[in-house]
Amino acid sequence: VEEPGEGVADRAVQAVVTPDFAAGRDISLLRCIDTVQHALAAPLRPAIGGADQIALIANKEVWLVNMDGSNLTQLTSDGQPKTDLQWIPGTRTLVFISGTNINTIEADTKVFDTIASFPAARYLDTFRISPDASQVAISLNREMYLVPFDVEALRRVRGRDGLIALKGCLAYEGRTQTAVYLEEFRWSEDLKTAALLFDGVDAAGKPADLVRILDISSCDPKKVTKLDEFPGTRFPIEGYINDSNLPDFDWDGTNLFLLNTSDRNNGWGFLYLYSAEIRQGSQKNPIASTKSRCCYRDARWSPDLTHFIVAFQSKDTLGSPTQVYYIPISAIDTGVAFQPIPFPEGFFKDPKEAPQFALYPAP
Repeated sequence: VEEPGEGVADRAVQAVVTPDFAAGRDISLLRCIDTVQHALAAPLRPAIGGADQIALIANKEVWLVNMDGSNLTQLTSDGQPKTDLQWIPGTRTLVFISGTNINTIEADTKVFDTIASFPAARYLDTFRISPDASQVAISLNREMYLVPFDVEALRRVRGRDGLIALKGCLAYEGRTQTAVYLEEFRWSEDLKTAALLFDGVDAAGKPADLVRILDISSCDPKKVTKLDEFPGTRFPIEGYINDSNLPDFDWDGTNLFLLNTSDRNNGWGFLYLYSAEIRQGSQKNPIASTKSRCCYRDARWSPDLTHFIVAFQSKDTLGSPTQVYYIPISAIDTGVAFQPIPFPEGFFKDPKEAPQFALYPAP
């Protein structure tokens, strides 16, 4: 049996070349061949939980690493802060916010591009692509827009009017459920519902971060309905009464949410799991050896939803390094001594930085 490599890929290509393809007319076949070449030529990588690579932000750069910690690769080198790291579905391209720009980096070639720019914006907080790559949620100047994910159209947009002109599913409208200061956004798989992390108010009228689930199927701001909202007074969150900042969350698209509080280091805190089905949440401490139960950050579901990845710093130990764990959701309460994914000693230089993991679905 011949190992995957250039020879196998070449013969696979030759076997399906047609006259139309040779003339450059069979575009669908061209894309198919490109996928076959990449899959056959790529080295085999361990896949766990439906993922075979982790993209993350460290030291203000985007990095890529295998699930076992091997082949750690730096993709960017501009030294600029980055947020909202994610894969463009169905591609090998990562997208992220940097300042008032939306940038991309291709994982295999390291080709960099700016696909959208809002030079006059005061705030650009969210850019979240839908699972089918047909739409994108954008928070511009603290206003929410759901528009088509059309890269060439987005290149021409410079502000609010341009986003409205794209005639997307939703645009900000006062006194509706869309009138929120959007911090984070997650789509359901069928795109009919969405989960928002936003700057709201608690039961006492004080500023507080909340997560809201909306029915957006109507694509009409006046008809968007609230299905759920938490934490509020639904379940107790340690320290939330004093610091109601929720730096990050992730959603499995149907029922379960992972979120963390802000206890130290600009957004590292206690980890919580919330079920929309029973409308209850509970604190989790999968790294059971830490007596303080703190501190976690940036939990993300695996592609097949059987695992989650999370960053951890032990509050028990002064100067504890950042560690990365990949944990089966079924073992979150077992007290098993999980081993961190190995990174070079001292790799994470800034204890206040958010890794913002993005797991690449295994072929």
